[in-house]
Amino acid sequence: MLEKKLNTVLAGAIIGTTTPIITFYIMYRWLNKTLTLQEFVSRLMRTDLQVNIYIWSLIPVFIAFGVFYHKKWDYGLKGILIPTFIYVIAVVISNF
Repeated sequence: MLEKKLNTVLAGAIIGTTTPIITFYIMYRWLNKTLTLQEFVSRLMRTDLQVNIYIWSLIPVFIAFGVFYHKKWDYGLKGILIPTFIYVIAVVISNF
């Protein structure tokens, strides 16, 4: 039952899109006690931590990718890859 729900492009896209955002928010709450989210992002833009934080936000997506690959949920994998490529391209562009 769970396989049918998760082995879709839409489910993979939802997981691939929301996981980095949730992870980034968790890191924001963990690393910061006084700044607002907007101030935190602004400070990241001025420091060298920006790329590191974004890369750490993507690591749970790779874990989900590994689980989907191990279970051979190919349609879910396609869904995970699309937003992941978009995030990686955004990180590369923001680095320049």
